[in-house]
Amino acid sequence: MMAEALPLPDTGSTTGDLTEQVVRVSAFYASARGQVFAQLLAACVEDQTGAAYFREYFLNGRRAAITQLWQRGVARDDADADIAIDDVIDILFGPLIFRRMTGHYALTEEHARRLAETALRGLAPKPG
Repeated sequence: MMAEALPLPDTGSTTGDLTEQVVRVSAFYASARGQVFAQLLAACVEDQTGAAYFREYFLNGRRAAITQLWQRGVARDDADADIAIDDVIDILFGPLIFRRMTGHYALTEEHARRLAETALRGLAPKPG
């Protein structure tokens, strides 16, 4: 459902694409479906079989989608190919999951854009 609800953006820039995706994922996590996601994620802590299933049928697909955005940016020469995609994904989307699970910070569009902007200042520019 998340893949259908969150088609990959194509804004013409890596920063724009990733920012838009952070906003979309944040909105998904803030929705009723996001509540189900949080419950599934929490259950994975104690259920190793469920965690493996979650990684295979949910997480791997979402990570592949973000990898596609990053590779598109590398091809456009506005993303650094030397930055590990796993780090990019965890830096951008990990805070959303943390915020969803703890409720310590609102999952609003404004906050999602600010989070993406803050993270991408250090991720998107190529050295030199």
